[in-house]
Amino acid sequence: GILWVFMARHDKRTPAQIRAISSELRVLNRADGSASFVHGNSRVIAAVYGPTEAKYRDELVERAKIEVIYQPKSGLAGPAEKEKEYIIQSTLEDLILTSLHPRTCISIIIQVMNDDGSP
Repeated sequence: GILWVFMARHDKRTPAQIRAISSELRVLNRADGSASFVHGNSRVIAAVYGPTEAKYRDELVERAKIEVIYQPKSGLAGPAEKEKEYIIQSTLEDLILTSLHPRTCISIIIQVMNDDGSP
């Protein structure tokens, strides 16, 4: 058999316990939609703007363009943030009915407020 050793983590959780998860809607007044997500000591705020008129260079005749900006807590976005932007954008393009809003842009901005570094 397998012997499990249940040692408390630095935050006193056992290996079988997950960090607390919570969310709150409408946290930003000027966004068309917004939410705050908390997982343990990590926190992000997401805002949605649109659909709005797309810039000519971004205009797609058949559907809305999905734009995702992932901003780290500090500093500039690097390759890791660009990869997250791509994954989120690809996922949202499959979820949002972009064909209902041709020639528009839907912008999603995600700001990391705190990142405790745990997976």
